Amino acid sequence: MPAPGSWIAVALGLGALALAGWFLTRPDEEPSPAPRPPFLLPVTLAEVEQGELRPRAQLTATVRAARRARLAFELDGTVRELMAEEAQRVEGGAVLARLDRVDEELELAAAEAALALAQREEALLEAGERDEEKRRLAAVLESARAEEELARSEVARAEKLFESRVVSESEQDRRVSELRVAEKRRAAAEEQLARAEAGTRPEDLAIAAARVDQARVRLATTRHELAKNELRAPWSGSVLARYVSVGAYVASGDPVFELVDLEHLEIHVDVPARLATRLGASSRAHVRVPGLRQGFETALDALVPAADEAARSFRAIARLGPGDDGQALLSPGMFVDLELVLEPVPGALLVPSDCIVYSELGARVVRAVEGPPGPDGAAGLVAELVPVRVVSEEGGRSAVEALEGALVPGERVLLTGADGAFPGVALLVREPAAAAGAAR
Repeated sequence: MPAPGSWIAVALGLGALALAGWFLTRPDEEPSPAPRPPFLLPVTLAEVEQGELRPRAQLTATVRAARRARLAFELDGTVRELMAEEAQRVEGGAVLARLDRVDEELELAAAEAALALAQREEALLEAGERDEEKRRLAAVLESARAEEELARSEVARAEKLFESRVVSESEQDRRVSELRVAEKRRAAAEEQLARAEAGTRPEDLAIAAARVDQARVRLATTRHELAKNELRAPWSGSVLARYVSVGAYVASGDPVFELVDLEHLEIHVDVPARLATRLGASSRAHVRVPGLRQGFETALDALVPAADEAARSFRAIARLGPGDDGQALLSPGMFVDLELVLEPVPGALLVPSDCIVYSELGARVVRAVEGPPGPDGAAGLVAELVPVRVVSEEGGRSAVEALEGALVPGERVLLTGADGAFPGVALLVREPAAAAGAAR
């Protein structure tokens, strides 16, 4: 029979075994998770300021000649002479080329002769009959009168003889007929003398003057047609290109020379629409030629009022003439760097340009405002999105207008972190790198 101590040892062993089994088979208890910290967006802030912005714009412009033309004849023909070459400077009105013009020269000679003839005929009519002709006509009239008197006397004498039957009736009729002829001859002589003494009729003078005018018009037309055989420079300039040679046949409108005016230049620059609204009467442009240290300042003379439909930009033009600053530095076709001084924006709300976030919805800034109190009772900053319109930009600062709500000078906006901000997100404000470096 086992000893009483053995049963105690067995009981203790079984208890220890049961305790070990329970410990190994009990379910695992889940540890309680630690509280998760709230999401904070790290940001740096800047203040909204109010002041005047003097914007400038850096653009690239093109130099063009104010006058540039391809010159052509108005007529078809063969080139007889060329009086200019490429790179040659010519004065306005100078003859540059001529066509073969034999037919036109003959037509001109005929028109000049026709005018001379018409003028001589007019002068003859204006002078009237000469004195010698008038004296001759007066003598003819006297002779006609004498013949008439003689014929009348013969009729009167024969009348008495006719009554006495000495002269036959036929003889008397002959003498009467001779008297009538003498009367008509005398009347005609009187009329000729009166016409000679009165001079040319106004109607005849008017017809002669009209013929002279007609001849003058014909001569002017011929000269005009002859002038079309000469190609003249419309203004002073330099020959940029020559397209034909002597002996070549050219049709009307075929280019013969290309002429460019190097003394009157224009600087053309395409200005984006957002900047074009800031161009005014006082706008100036600083021009610099790449590769040269020299530069100059000029005024903008014109702004095309309609935008280019493809580029959505407006064209501004600065015109330079002889003696203007910088005119000698430029040539047509050059590119120049242009700095536009735009109209100042007074009393504008100014923010750093980096504060502005652009998206398909437009431009916006993110304002930092006080949010609801946290668990500790302290109120933190949260993000608020403000749509804006950018008025202008200069030197890293932008003038903006709020499209919803209002921006007030002194308010804080996100300088960094704005890209990841959304409405109501809590903000963790950090010092800008520059400020932190200065504090150390």
